[in-house]
Amino acid sequence: MVMIEQGNDCALFHAVKDGVLPTSFLGVGHVHIVVSCGELSFYDGKHSHRAQADDLVIWQMSNTISRVECSSDFDADILVVSPGFLQEFNPEMVWASKGFIFIKANPVFHLDSASKRLITSDFGLLKTRIADEGTMFKREILGRIMQIFLFDL
Repeated sequence: MVMIEQGNDCALFHAVKDGVLPTSFLGVGHVHIVVSCGELSFYDGKHSHRAQADDLVIWQMSNTISRVECSSDFDADILVVSPGFLQEFNPEMVWASKGFIFIKANPVFHLDSASKRLITSDFGLLKTRIADEGTMFKREILGRIMQIFLFDL
């Protein structure tokens, strides 16, 4: 299991470049996976799921994820967010409750080209701001970008 550095509430990884798989983050936080290549399959305690290129996968902390398999050509961007950070910066709690229930039952979404551009842009903003060590309001900025990401979902 890979740990997010203490004090960081969100981290972004690239599977191939960082040498990690989504399973590295089970139990660490909420995991958002944008598959760019290959396939990912998993079991959530009730159903088997399969994701491929241009799919977004969301594993909530409360999901029981097992039987995870990645194809040999699997690659993805992986966003890991602490539960407290997600709760603090969630833009709409009523939507969050409905979204939580929906995502628990439907953890895989296919992204059309417009949706993929939005999510890729959000991940790019997060990556840039996570890397920026000199920002006094880094946590707050990351929180606002997280809000944009949640609205885009």
